[in-house]
Amino acid sequence: MSKYIYSLVLCLFALVQVQAQDISKYELVIVGTDTMRVATYDEIVIVADPIFKSGDAEREYKYYLRCANDVYPYATEAVRIYKEVQRVTETMGWWERRGHIHRLQGELKDKFESKLTNLSKIRGKILVKMIERKLNVPLYDVISDVRGGFTASYWTLFGTAYGYKLRRGYIKGDDQTMDMVLPKFDIAD
Repeated sequence: MSKYIYSLVLCLFALVQVQAQDISKYELVIVGTDTMRVATYDEIVIVADPIFKSGDAEREYKYYLRCANDVYPYATEAVRIYKEVQRVTETMGWWERRGHIHRLQGELKDKFESKLTNLSKIRGKILVKMIERKLNVPLYDVISDVRGGFTASYWTLFGTAYGYKLRRGYIKGDDQTMDMVLPKFDIAD
């Protein structure tokens, strides 16, 4: 029960901090001798951690949460870059688009290769599922769109060796632990 109280106090503290940062945007209402500040906030959802039947399930859930927290910045960046490439290259011809993507790939390889090559199997799977969930497209289709069908087939074959099914995409219900973790890490547009 103390976890819930702590979470509630933390949320209230965050709200007080937000209010203290920009007082000028709030309306003041005076009732008698009391002055109240009136503000409208976006919806705030407080969700309790699920209850588990075994300690192993709870440990797996917490491990997935840590892994998802580690790869969340990469998933956010990947989705942002993919959408930007789609937007920038929509008016380009095939050769010009291919050249643009090739240059971008070189830049991204220098920036992210060392960080992503040492991901654990679970972290890689969570990264892929985060991207697929946000784009609502299997990773095979993303790779095929950006790099071509041959490269997508290569990575599908390579991923199969590690248990990834890139053509399948994110399907709710395949992995219950993943289904509990991914909604906590919603990637904003």
